[in-house]
Amino acid sequence: MTDAASLTEWLLEFRRLVHARTADLDQRTLNWRPHPDMNSIGVTLWHFSRWWDLIAVNYLDQQPMPTQHWWTDGWAARTGYDPAGLGSRGLGVLTGYTPEEARAVPAMSLSDLRAYFDTVIGHAVSALGRVSAERLVALAPGEAEGNPSASSLYLVVRNTIRGSIQHVGEIEALTRLAGLTLDTNASENKRRQRAPR
Repeated sequence: MTDAASLTEWLLEFRRLVHARTADLDQRTLNWRPHPDMNSIGVTLWHFSRWWDLIAVNYLDQQPMPTQHWWTDGWAARTGYDPAGLGSRGLGVLTGYTPEEARAVPAMSLSDLRAYFDTVIGHAVSALGRVSAERLVALAPGEAEGNPSASSLYLVVRNTIRGSIQHVGEIEALTRLAGLTLDTNASENKRRQRAPR
């Protein structure tokens, strides 16, 4: 199996995991935050989708930021949210955001988030099918020649898959916490309504 084929297999498994973990989420659970400065499941899903938009368009296809799906598919226009220039290196993928910037990420429906996610993962899978073995071992775009910590395109994609899969565990944990918290809050509200005044 080639390196690109292995990456593709891992990426498809990641997509399967995301679909499985988000299949039954309601909007309240999707938007619930354990603390105002922590991310919701929806923001986490947006975050790794933004990374895959960047990887597919900028790293694998070597196209400029404005050709990412967030802009070309109309998500920026529909949500009124333009992340360009925000966060680490101005990538607009949530990494390096301040808590205030993270809270400004728009709440989207699960169907919209999954549509965006599926598009960018599909693009990444397609781009991996086109990338040459030579490009995979070459320095990734933006990596400085001679920098001892510079990464190959293969390592950037592999590490993004690893980080994304870790976020699936975060989604699972947030789903359980949200369920406990939302159920406890609902029970407490019912108890208060029944209490004599």
